[in-house]
Amino acid sequence: MRRIWSVVTAVALPAALAGCTAAAAETHRPAEDGAADAVADGEALWGRSFVAQRVTGDAETESLLAGTEFTVSFDDGSIGAVADCNHMGGTVEPDGGRLAVTELFSTEMACEEPAMAVDTWLIGFLESAPEYTLDGDTLTLTSEGVTVELTESP
Repeated sequence: MRRIWSVVTAVALPAALAGCTAAAAETHRPAEDGAADAVADGEALWGRSFVAQRVTGDAETESLLAGTEFTVSFDDGSIGAVADCNHMGGTVEPDGGRLAVTELFSTEMACEEPAMAVDTWLIGFLESAPEYTLDGDTLTLTSEGVTVELTESP
């Protein structure tokens, strides 16, 4: 029995490793059509935090967020955010100029309004896969007619 297992291992293991190596090489192949730039920009987000400076778009959103400061942080595939009340976190993948945020969770502190409305808005905004641009220390997020301009926090 031991001899059969050795033969199976000797034949199957190299084939399995070759498959893994081929898959890894394919994964790291340079992207086409400018997608490499989006990946590079996404990786440039890791380890950085940004504070919202200006929100423009529809009047209702501007009114809700007037005077509100919120922070968005990135760390190697994770996103964190905090506004007036709750802390949020989840996974993020820069994908074709958009931030694909998934598995977003939030603490559940019962804060007064408008703090809860701000948190609800921020969760919805991040889950909407906003377009992003990173220019030096300025991160701009845009989704559904609303643009948020953030600057890197020290």
